[in-house]
Amino acid sequence: MKRLSLLTAALLGLASAQTLTPQPARTLSFPAGRDVQPVAFSEDGDRLLTRDEAGLTLWQVSPLRPLWRQKVTLKWWPRQVRWEGTSLTLLGMNGQTLKLAADTGKPLGEGTEPLGAAVRAALGVGEAGPLVFTPQGIWKKSEAGIPFEVSGGELVGFYTRRGDWLATKARGYGPVEVCLEGKKLSLDTIFPALGFETAPRQGEMLSFSPDGRWLAWSAARRVTLWALPGGEKRAVLRPDPYTETINNLQVTWAPGGELLLNSDRTLWRYRIPGASETAFTLQDTVPAPKDALIRMVSARGAIASGVANALLLSRPGEATPQTVGPVPQRVFFSEDGNRTLTLSGPTLWLYGPEKAGPLALRLPDFAEGERLTLTGDTLTVYGRDLSWTPGTEPKLTPSIWQANLSGLTTGQTVPLKVVTTDPRPGCDGGQWLTPVLTQVRLCQSEGKLSGWQGERRLWSLDVPAGRSVTVTPDGQWFALATEGGELRLYRAATGQTAGTLTFLKSAQGGFYPSALRVDAAGRWVGVQSWSEWLLGDVRAGNVRRDPALNGAKDLAFVGERLAVVGVDTVTWFEVR
Repeated sequence: MKRLSLLTAALLGLASAQTLTPQPARTLSFPAGRDVQPVAFSEDGDRLLTRDEAGLTLWQVSPLRPLWRQKVTLKWWPRQVRWEGTSLTLLGMNGQTLKLAADTGKPLGEGTEPLGAAVRAALGVGEAGPLVFTPQGIWKKSEAGIPFEVSGGELVGFYTRRGDWLATKARGYGPVEVCLEGKKLSLDTIFPALGFETAPRQGEMLSFSPDGRWLAWSAARRVTLWALPGGEKRAVLRPDPYTETINNLQVTWAPGGELLLNSDRTLWRYRIPGASETAFTLQDTVPAPKDALIRMVSARGAIASGVANALLLSRPGEATPQTVGPVPQRVFFSEDGNRTLTLSGPTLWLYGPEKAGPLALRLPDFAEGERLTLTGDTLTVYGRDLSWTPGTEPKLTPSIWQANLSGLTTGQTVPLKVVTTDPRPGCDGGQWLTPVLTQVRLCQSEGKLSGWQGERRLWSLDVPAGRSVTVTPDGQWFALATEGGELRLYRAATGQTAGTLTFLKSAQGGFYPSALRVDAAGRWVGVQSWSEWLLGDVRAGNVRRDPALNGAKDLAFVGERLAVVGVDTVTWFEVR
């Protein structure tokens, strides 16, 4: 096995330098990548397509499991998915399309799908000018050569299709124009008076029911429904018009004669009236999971919602949502290096040295989980205590919890017990650089850096102007760095320097460390500047860029190995 030699790299130069070599069978792959986002549920609600930084994953909803994963790099965000039997087509904001095989996800071709002539004619946009499609409607770009996100545009209107049926609505207070089987309808729309309910930025939405009996128009926190083909207005649903929400009410048609409406905080389920009935009857109300916002709802009532660093899936009849994953959102390692822990939202996945699937556990809501360690079967969690009493502000006390994982099975909550806390909100007139409890905590005040153990200050250090401070996650090391690339490494326990390295500036500009990783001996240093990870050998005084670190999201020194966390992988390398 080749070993990393930074001295050789420095002598030979970057072009011919020796590179990191992966250990045999030491790459751990995940079914989805970091920052996983929902794209669309299938029309039957049985599948969920997600996107992350490295590709697309199709999931079975119940039970939740990945069906396929494709490393597809999209430079545009899918706004809609058309499910077509043996294939599915992703539609982008600027008319882009990507067709995939439904059973494998294999790309079948890219293209464009311009807005149809009938829609253009109905909205009066003609054939000229680039158009942008968003959940808030169709827009004319202000500047053809400038991204829509920068230049913005002029809102044109909204439309929906079902076969040959077409419904369009121009922006503003005009009617909904419907064309079905040669018959044209003009359906009057009513907005509420200017006030709390009116939120033009939320856009509007038109939707035909799958059976063609209904047309829904969602706007200003209400949904208007017309019966087809006659066009009689049958209902205006306002389940909760006075609750703040980011988006307008979304409309989902469920099998069995149900209509699902959702804001970003609540799902409402209505029964659609039969032939001899007139009223839409509210069946039940489902709130979003705690601290989460609803992103989309399936035809079967499953909810995909976003919470900090995680995507949650809530299925009807289940009290606890399931985290979509495993994903390497935050990765930790056992003390012996044989087990890998990944944390996404409240879910902790534990991988052992064997190739069996991971054990999925749940952290209690009160534990933040800023840092995790595993020694034997003892899990130690470092973070802030998020528990609070209604009507009071949470104290966010830095705390340490422990639990024995022996005997736990998938789905169980880790029985954490508090070991110690530190209720002090501040430090010597400054701020803590180590938000979690460590043996020595670092406090930064104006021009000063000090190390504290409990109530006792161990040392104090002057920080010259123009030097940034970066701390390792375990709080045992810190570095002072200049924009020019000089990095001085210190031991947090003593405040004494351990060596100096000089890094090259990034192509984006200066040297700005945002993350620091150091091995136990204090020899190897990993530094992230901008989005690039660099390696340094303090003993030899050499630094370098290594191709194996391209695209790395995080690094960790685990014994004599370097773990490189990618978007959807963890790969181990030997460093000596």
